[in-house]
Amino acid sequence: MSVNDFFTSTITVQRAVNVPDGLGGYTTGWTAHLVTPGLVRPLRGSEKLVGGKLAARSTHRMYCPVIDITADDRVVFDGATYGVTFVDNPMNMDMFLQVGLERIT
Repeated sequence: MSVNDFFTSTITVQRAVNVPDGLGGYTTGWTAHLVTPGLVRPLRGSEKLVGGKLAARSTHRMYCPVIDITADDRVVFDGATYGVTFVDNPMNMDMFLQVGLERIT
């Protein structure tokens, strides 16, 4: 059994883009960057993770295939939005990613 067999949910990764504000400037908007299969699970309330950002706090962890995702992206899953706190490729084996998430809404 492969770890990919557990990626049964559909997850949308959003990336920030500059959108003209009509006054000559720009505002930040979000656009769907990619859709991937994966798994999102909650962490224990007291668990803190340190990853791509110093002392980044994660409330959930996402498991997915190796995709183009960074700590500047956000994830939409099951009606909730999560900010990405870190991205880890365990042992650099390119089998799957562990992505730390912090619930926004």
